[in-house]
Formats: sequence, structure tokens, C-alpha cells
Amino acid sequence: MKTTSMFLASSVLATTLLTGLSTGTASAQELAGPGWALTSNPMTFGAARATLTDGSYIEFDGTTLAHFDSGGGLIQNLAATAGFKFPSFLEILPGETTALFGESSVGNIYEVDLVNGGMTLLTNIGFNYDVELDATPGFAYVSGAPGGFGAGTEIIRVDLTDGSQSRVISVAGPSGAVTVNDVGDLFYVTQFDSWPIPPLSSSILRWDDAELVGVDPMTPLTEADADIVVPALTGGTGMRYASATDSLFVLDTDFAGGLSKVARFNATTGIWKEDVATSPLSLTGLQIFPGSGSAVLAGFQPIGAHLRFNVTDFGNSMSSTLVVDPARPTIAFSGPAPGVAGVATVTITGAMPNAGVRVATTHDEFQLGAECVHHVGLDIPYHLAFQPIHLIRRSQPLATDPFGTMVLTYNQPAGFGGQIVFQGLLEDASGAPLGTSEAILNN
Repeated sequence: MKTTSMFLASSVLATTLLTGLSTGTASAQELAGPGWALTSNPMTFGAARATLTDGSYIEFDGTTLAHFDSGGGLIQNLAATAGFKFPSFLEILPGETTALFGESSVGNIYEVDLVNGGMTLLTNIGFNYDVELDATPGFAYVSGAPGGFGAGTEIIRVDLTDGSQSRVISVAGPSGAVTVNDVGDLFYVTQFDSWPIPPLSSSILRWDDAELVGVDPMTPLTEADADIVVPALTGGTGMRYASATDSLFVLDTDFAGGLSKVARFNATTGIWKEDVATSPLSLTGLQIFPGSGSAVLAGFQPIGAHLRFNVTDFGNSMSSTLVVDPARPTIAFSGPAPGVAGVATVTITGAMPNAGVRVATTHDEFQLGAECVHHVGLDIPYHLAFQPIHLIRRSQPLATDPFGTMVLTYNQPAGFGGQIVFQGLLEDASGAPLGTSEAILNN
């Protein structure tokens, strides 16, 4: 788990920060994408934050590194720096007893004791920006600019035992976000080396794990050795890999004042899958929490996995951290009194707007106590209230309105109440499956 504080790209932003730190809540400008729900919490302006699985979090405000409970109450001050330092990243290591902390003022990277407090210098990488643990335990990749401004970016493999460094990749431009998939392939978001930053000037590159083994630091890999996964992004201030869906979640920040996005791409093909959230502000600090159940981190899934990111308005000195959960469509039934024939209505709310839902039905005796899970060749699981063999009927796609609501009305015979289970099979505008709604009995 990681949070990354965006490296300041202009003296204007740096001057804004140096005028002092304040706590505030970003204005309600963030919107969740279809199939997602968003909640906001204030955070210290200019800080780096990383959240633990229990909801408590670590925050560095420029001088003090502290541990807070989920409500913002101080648990303990962990460490402090000698004078103000620009935070670059916080990475909570497996086990959640230690973390990696980077600052870009001096370039120091520390190991932080989250239990007893205190931090120990691990290594130094000038203008370090982002960190990601390697698939091989005990190592991490750090992007930074040890050569200074205008000298490009180095991606350095760091031994977490002794802090030793090995340069593996050299790319042009300011430093960007890194992430690693389960087999050790490394992904990097390129950055445009000028201001203003034009639209679609960044791209996501991938170096295979086999290429990274045994690289001579004197002749590191370059962009020419990489595969282009996603060719055109506006920014790219954070990126994380989600194993369950082979996805890259990317903070696609628009520094030109346009709409920034949290987007999901297929990590193998680079195909865009969905926008999780949008904001007119700058995005930082992406963390993924995969959850422990069968649901995955994708729109319209049951509650379980979620992600967090931060938004910052440098001009107004406001910052907030956002928690984004999948939002599964709900279902409601209304009909005639028991034993009476009449008009009945099934309403599904929260589906994809301007798309479709197929309504599936089965008998009440086939409804499961806990939903079964089927993957059926998709990157998202289908959660069904009954086994597929017990499907009685599946309707043609019924249209959803601009708010994602679908309404099915039918004439229910007398004596049918409490015998039919309804569940929605969600589709996008092209008819591609998106998952399922909750299920309901017709009583």
C-alpha cells in the first residue's frame, strides 16, 4: 500500500506550499463513476498519507510523521525531520509494522517503525518520486531524478535490507509513477518535460521481468526496450496494479485545468475498462485494498475491495482523501397483496445509465443462502443468487434511464407471491456484461 505526494512541477506551486500548511476539505467536485460510491475525508494540505487495513493512517505534514486513528485522533507521533521536507511517498510494508518514507527536498528514504516509532535512513535518491515493491521480496523500485532537473528519470532497484542501489531503467522527462504486476513486470507512466503539459502527452510503458534481471547499471534499459501499454494519457500521478482483474488503476491528472480521472485499464492489452471517479483537482496518493471476499475492484461489484486517493487544490490550499467503493445496484419489488392478482413492479437502481439490464428469474426454492460466484470468461465475477442450471428465464435487455434505473412491470397472477426470485444481469451500452444486481423475492 502506498501514497504518493505529487512532486511540484512549478515554482508557483512550490511558493503556495511554502506559505504554510493548513487543513481543509476539498469542495464537493468529485464524482464517482457508474458502479462506484465515493466518500470524502479532510487531510492536511500538502501532506502524504497512507492508510492501514484497519482504517487508521500514517501522515507526513512536512515535518512530523504521525499515526492517526480512522477518525483523525492522534495515536502517536512516529518521527520528525530536521526542518520542512517535501513528502514524496509513504509505502506501508507487508505486516503493517514498518513503512518506507521518501522526501524530495534532500532525497532521503527512511524505514519507519510503525509500532515503536522512529525512522532509520535506508538510502538516498535525489528527487525521489514514487516507490513500488518488487515481486521478489526484499526489493523495491524507486523512480527519481538523481541527476537533477532536466536530466531525466532513473528507475532504481533498492535492496530493502541494506539500501544498496542498482539502476535498471533510464527514461526522459520528470519522474512518474511505477507499479509491478504479480510476475515482476514493471510499469511506468512517462511525463512531459515542459510546461504547460499538453493533453495526451503521457504513456504507460512496460518492461518484462526477464528484461530487468541482471541489467548493467552502466547501460540501463530505456523507452526503446519497453512495450507501450497505454499510448495517450493526460498525466499519470499515481498507478497501482490489481491482480484479480489484471488491471492498472491510474491517476490521470490534467494539469491544464481539465477533468482528472481515476481510470482502470487492462494491464495486458491496455484497453480502457472504466473511469472510477473524476475531479477538476490534482490527484495523488493512490492505494488499493483488494478485500478478502469474492468481489473484485471493479464497478458494480459487491462491497469488499476499495481504493483511496487524494485530491489537492494548490491555489486554495485544500486537500481531501477519497474512499471509493464499488456500488452494486439495488433491487426493489412492489405488487398486489398475497393471494390477489394485480400489477407488480421490479425496479433496479444504480445500473449503468443509458444501457440495459436482463432480468433473470428462478423459483424461491432455488435461491441460495450465499451467492455463488462464476467468472464465465470475464475479468469480473458474476455473483448469482442461484445456480445457473436453475435459471428459469432471462429477459431481453431492458433499457436503463440516464440515472441507471430500470423498471419492469408485469401482471402477477393470484398465488404467485413469494415464489419468484428476480436478479438483474447488468450490461453496458454495447451489451457487454458488467455483473449483477442484488436479488429479491416477489413478496
